[in-house]
This record gives sequence, C-alpha cells and structure tokens, in this order.
Amino acid sequence: QKLYSNGPEDMERSIELLNEAGYPVHQDSMAQLLVVDVFAYTHSTPGYPAQRDIMAAISSALKEVSSFANFNLLVSLNPYRQFTILLLEKEESHFPAEEKAISDFYDSLCQRFPDFPIACYIGDLFQFSNIQLAVTAANHYIRNNVADEPTLAHIDQGLLLQEDNPTSLPDYQNYWSKLLYSGQRGLLKKDIDFCLDTKLAVMPNRFQALCDLHRQIIQLFFKYYYDKGIDVSSLFNESF
Repeated sequence: QKLYSNGPEDMERSIELLNEAGYPVHQDSMAQLLVVDVFAYTHSTPGYPAQRDIMAAISSALKEVSSFANFNLLVSLNPYRQFTILLLEKEESHFPAEEKAISDFYDSLCQRFPDFPIACYIGDLFQFSNIQLAVTAANHYIRNNVADEPTLAHIDQGLLLQEDNPTSLPDYQNYWSKLLYSGQRGLLKKDIDFCLDTKLAVMPNRFQALCDLHRQIIQLFFKYYYDKGIDVSSLFNESF
C-alpha cells in the first residue's frame, strides 16, 4: 500500500521492501503499470468473485503470455479494490510491454470471468521515482469510466499536464431554470438526458463533469423549491 502514498519516506520504504522481496528496484528503474478493474468486485456487487480467485486468474493469465516472463511482475490490490500489475525491468526487459501480449492477457482474463465485465488500463512507461504520477494518472483516467464499460484502454499521463484540457460542462442553469419555472419539465428532463448522453460522454474528464452537472441540478432545484416556498424535507418519507 505504500506505493499509493505520496510520502517520500513511503517511496523509499517501498523500494526497500521490494528489494527485500527479490525485486531489484531503484529510483531510476523503468516500470509500467496495468490496472485491472473487475467491476463487480470493485463495487462489492452481491455474488462478486473472491479476491483470491481474481488474483489467481490474473497470475495464470500472465503466465500464459510468454513475453511477460521478461519482466518482474508485482500483482497487488490498490485502495480502490482494483488490481494493479507493476511491470518491473529485468536485464532482458523490452519496455513497453507488447500490445498483443496485453491484449492476449486481457482476453484470457475475461474468458475466466465470463459473467463479470472487466476493464484493463495500460499505463505509460515511467521511472520508478515517478510512480505517483503513474498512479495518479491511472486513478484520474479510471474514474472517468463512469458507465463501467468493459474496455482495454491506454492511460494518457499527458492529460494531467494540459492546463487547457476542458474539464467542465457549460453552465446550463439559466436555460434549465427557464424550462423549470415555465413548467416545461418534460423538455427539461429530455435536455438533461441529452446533456448526459452527448456532451458529457465525449469529455475527457467525465467524472469531474458529472460532479459539476450534479451540483448544477441540485442548485437549480433547491432554488426552485425555495422560491416556491416548498419544504424540501416534505418530498421525502421514511423509506426515501
């Protein structure tokens, strides 16, 4: 778990522990991160597969792909209940991992859990000293898969460095407020659905955009209830 901490002491301790475990890692070592998201396990959906079964399946699927033998592999669970595969260099390592090798691994893993959709995210090559950037980029990218779409996708660390990257939706409150106050609730619902299906779906930072949209809708309706003198608590009962 120290790999997922921002503290420099934790980083140094992580390297010590990896060395003690037989992984010859240092600050300048090259590495690559894969993240496996078994959605049912991540969200603790009833009937989700056991952690030990997923770990065993990941290890078996990796062994089936011969080129992964060229790396030291560290499989672990991150704080978000996703499985990380850290590819660490050996003398014969050829970074980054081959696309076909990762694709074959992903296909094999999915075949082992046909009833549970899985996503696998492929990180950029990085020096071990920059592992926090790799982890942050992975978390940033994964949380934008708000629909839990099974996919094999690349994580672009560069998006974190682009200050002009669009991350928020336009302010729809003025238009939606007119629809709500004029009683055009059906049109309001359709427009919100349209925003979700089209505008938000193509944004690179969908998680943040969804949070912004949620905030705008909450503000819209609370202002409406206040102006109409409606007690918000009266809309709820003991079961909801």
